[in-house]
Amino acid sequence: MLRHLALLLGLTLLLVGCGGPQSYPAVMVDNAPSVTRINILSGHSGGVNAVAWSHDGKMLASAGDDRTIFLWNPESGQEIRRWPAHTLPITSLAFSPDDKILASGGRDKAVFLWDPTNGQQLRTFSDSDQVLTLAFSPDGKLLASAGRSKSVIFSDPATLKQVTTITGFGDRVNALAFSPDGKTLATADNDNKVQTWNVATGSKALEITDQKAGAMSVTFSPDGRLLATGAGDTKIRIFDSISGKLLTTFNGLIGKVTDVAFSPDGKVLASSSSDHGVAIWDAATGARLGPGRTPADQAAVGHGSEVNTLAWRPDGTILATGSYDQRVFLWAVVQQ
Repeated sequence: MLRHLALLLGLTLLLVGCGGPQSYPAVMVDNAPSVTRINILSGHSGGVNAVAWSHDGKMLASAGDDRTIFLWNPESGQEIRRWPAHTLPITSLAFSPDDKILASGGRDKAVFLWDPTNGQQLRTFSDSDQVLTLAFSPDGKLLASAGRSKSVIFSDPATLKQVTTITGFGDRVNALAFSPDGKTLATADNDNKVQTWNVATGSKALEITDQKAGAMSVTFSPDGRLLATGAGDTKIRIFDSISGKLLTTFNGLIGKVTDVAFSPDGKVLASSSSDHGVAIWDAATGARLGPGRTPADQAAVGHGSEVNTLAWRPDGTILATGSYDQRVFLWAVVQQ
């Protein structure tokens, strides 16, 4: 125990004391959060590409290749309702801040807004190509969507009328995320770039080109100071969200990083990857905390195929993951 603690402290000192970016191996520590799989949600007939929590934590939505949206009760693991939503696979989901709207995007080039209480369609619009990612602004006044059209569309959720568009991407946009204050949008594209944009003006604030083999995912830390990215080269990178300076690189995965998300308290980072893996990392040090700290452990508790998506319950107690194995896993995460 003391040896592991000393190692963790040493890594922290390296992070604070060195001016350049640090690259950490998949170090395991004993004083890690308890990460336990508590439920398996089955019902999809195709791969699960998206999961999203309601902001009150009482509903979990999932969707994927079967073109159907499922709503789940996370406490019981029971299905609340399901409905056919798109004509081609669904790629993305997001609840509005007041939980009155569930947005979905798909490979059929469509964005739909739904009433989650009954599955009724509210509004829809069509993009020029496949929609791969979408998100509501924190105040709920904008819906950002993007994908193979190589552009980001900002729409008014009340009408789905287009407000403005950001263009000029060199390849498809794989992921986007609003900053906690809603003033900045981050994008990750297949042209190996992570960029940030002023939401009010649409002007570019930052361009980061450290990604390799495609930037697959991006997220802000809860305080907005950090950007975490996942790439096709199996690396997770942490950047200063203002300067774009590379701060840390997390290593140890063997598949492309499909999604990343900070816990609501910002202490840990969750990642999903194409090696069937789900990982929890110390956000400050890059130490691998679980679940399944060895390949054998991961095989015993993990998904049976590529893990495409993940999302934290807003209170940080449960992590939901979705996979091509057609299942959603719920993991209880308890900080020590």
